Amino acid sequence: LKSHGHETCLVHVGTGFVPDRVNSVLAEVRKHMPVGLIAFSCTSFEFGRVKQIAEAIKRKYPNIPLVLGGTHATIRPEDLEHTAFDGFCVGEGEEALLELVECLEQEKSFLNVRNFHFKNHVNGDYDEDFVVKNPVSPFVKDLNSLPPPDWEIMNTRKLLEIRQGWLGVIFSRGCPCACSFCVNDVLRKIKGKEGYTRRRSVDSVIQELKFLVDKYPVKVVNIEDDLLVQDRVWIKEFSERFRKEIFDKTGIHFKIESRVDVFDEDLARALAEGSCQEVQFGVETANADLLKLLDKRITREQVIRAFGLCDKYHMKTMAFLMLGVPGETEGTI
Repeated sequence: LKSHGHETCLVHVGTGFVPDRVNSVLAEVRKHMPVGLIAFSCTSFEFGRVKQIAEAIKRKYPNIPLVLGGTHATIRPEDLEHTAFDGFCVGEGEEALLELVECLEQEKSFLNVRNFHFKNHVNGDYDEDFVVKNPVSPFVKDLNSLPPPDWEIMNTRKLLEIRQGWLGVIFSRGCPCACSFCVNDVLRKIKGKEGYTRRRSVDSVIQELKFLVDKYPVKVVNIEDDLLVQDRVWIKEFSERFRKEIFDKTGIHFKIESRVDVFDEDLARALAEGSCQEVQFGVETANADLLKLLDKRITREQVIRAFGLCDKYHMKTMAFLMLGVPGETEGTI
């Protein structure tokens, strides 16, 4: 939106930012009036609270369109009907949101904007039986074509202070795996498998990180992508350049996530030589039957081997674990 000349601001609800109270959020929104659109993003876990905040805003500002994007809007677009939102964005939102804003600015109908489901308003009244469901556009194939994240609007300095210097970054979209509990499998089915897993070029990533560590008090680069390590050519080039262009000059390490079944000695060595401080693995459970239920397609032997390799190359480890999987017992826990 900014790159196309539109004014934007962010209301960040959470610890250290705007308190999670309806009156506090309304007061923050009021500071930025007038506005042409209020857009939310949330996961399913946050959806109930976001609904309440949206209802309060709609009561106060009934003529401002409200839309929701993010994971929940994509996997549960039918929830639109029972909210104060005017529309849900299904799928990736950069191009769709720009198209919506330009329709609003030009006072044109926005009911046909791609990727959106809209309530149909007839003479100012909502027709309960009619929701416009527009088709989902193809994925953005070239992530390098998108502008970089807006680090200033997110108040990165304050985030780093709260997170003790850990800078969260994501350089890819999608995951090739199909674990039964994960949203990626659902998103892939909604949007189509072709071109789902994408990543930015190593050069664009390194240039952005050099900018960030120069500008902000970063202590660790926390790479939160699902599975960057699967592309061995990419991760080896990244590790080599991170070591030479960032670690050797600043002493800043990085953290990354991986699956145990793709983690071998060659990968462990490349990460360690590239100044990787920690590898985090999705283990979920050590019970073979529950692993099968989760469709993890990993074995306990692979778990032990992956953690052993990190120990050998002096990298810290962390396991993501799930409790309460269907069929869980005290013994499996």
